[in-house]
Amino acid sequence: MVCNEPIKTIDHKLGLNCVDHVNGEECRTLFKRIWYDGTHSLVLCKPKTGRTHQIRVHLQFLGHLITNDPLYSNPSVWGENLGKDGVEYSEDEHQEGRVNVKDVIKLLGEAQKAATRVEAVEDEARVKDALTNVPIGFPRGMSLDPDQPFCPECGHAQFTDPSLDQLQIYLHAYRYSGPGWAFRTSVLPGWIHKLEGGRSLLSISEIIDKISASVI
Repeated sequence: MVCNEPIKTIDHKLGLNCVDHVNGEECRTLFKRIWYDGTHSLVLCKPKTGRTHQIRVHLQFLGHLITNDPLYSNPSVWGENLGKDGVEYSEDEHQEGRVNVKDVIKLLGEAQKAATRVEAVEDEARVKDALTNVPIGFPRGMSLDPDQPFCPECGHAQFTDPSLDQLQIYLHAYRYSGPGWAFRTSVLPGWIHKLEGGRSLLSISEIIDKISASVI
């Protein structure tokens, strides 16, 4: 599969990029599914251009999201279609299932602000509720510090340090190459053969064999 949708940086502060057919820059990514279990796919991606978040944005546009992507796979921001087929840029246009880019920026901005500075409240449950309903701007699974949930000096909520699993998404750069040089990672990340919940996929050797045999 080839995606040639042009991409534009919509908001630098939020790190938000979207497909934009009017003002977007030329962009091209090749995709090939190398494994599928009926629910999840392992996809080989080959970007031919270097736009910010290119693979993530193109996968979102195609409707095949990276499942744990905290920015581009949040239904509370992108709607039930999760950004498939892009966003709307004009107040005049409206297609069922698509969201307006202004709404996306507003929701992400509010969520980021709430996630990074939750004001102290007497009812700890309200803070936990805010974390549940505003899942953008901090790693999934992040929680209040059980020993000291609020700073004794300023009263702001304090959170536990995120684990490595909470800081990564299911995207790995396996091979780089250029004129006269090439580099390939010698170790694959743990998530590539075991999804959330501990369900096994393929062995590392099987995955490498499939990648090596795939030409896109």
